[in-house]
Amino acid sequence: SLIDFLLTESVTIKPFSHYGSGEFVHGESETRKARVEYNPGLRTTYPGSSEIDAVPAKARIFMTGEEIPQRSLITYNGNEYTVTECKVLKGFVGDHLEVLVV
Repeated sequence: SLIDFLLTESVTIKPFSHYGSGEFVHGESETRKARVEYNPGLRTTYPGSSEIDAVPAKARIFMTGEEIPQRSLITYNGNEYTVTECKVLKGFVGDHLEVLVV
């Protein structure tokens, strides 16, 4: 896809599977090409409102592929992050994911 030229880094994803025995259980790891932005200045606006909320996130990660469930783990540059949100975006360079992590 056209977006691939922007995805110059790679991340390892352990998808959240379920909650069991008092802890989160994750599935098999997979590696994907990605683009990582640290400390993004994210803002959310609510439909019909002029209120703007800051969204706490350590990084915003762009990638392609299947949607990633909340509570999944992403490892990048030796650091592990937890997925708080995953949005499917439709763009001029093709559909891709915007993943927020803490």
